Amino acid sequence: MALVSYCGLRLVGVDVEGLEPRSEGLLIYSTLGIILVIWMLWMAYAKVKQKELQAQIARWEKAFSKWQQSYYCARCDIVFVSGENQPISPERMWLNFLFR
Repeated sequence: MALVSYCGLRLVGVDVEGLEPRSEGLLIYSTLGIILVIWMLWMAYAKVKQKELQAQIARWEKAFSKWQQSYYCARCDIVFVSGENQPISPERMWLNFLFR
């Protein structure tokens, strides 16, 4: 592990030849701490994105259910939806009806 730290520090231009053993341990633990913090932040971000995705999936399933209950008349260019009193235009259906 110390070899990896040495190599990484040499790549960024830090002189590691004069480090004491205590400094090496501090370097290793601080590197691990930074990696742990980055991992925790990534996991929190992934959890938030997972909740957003679940909400979007529920919204799409609701819209798909409404879409399955609709009937399109190509001759009149109108959409009939079961449970609605009036037919609606296809544009209005996509823009307003499905996602409300």
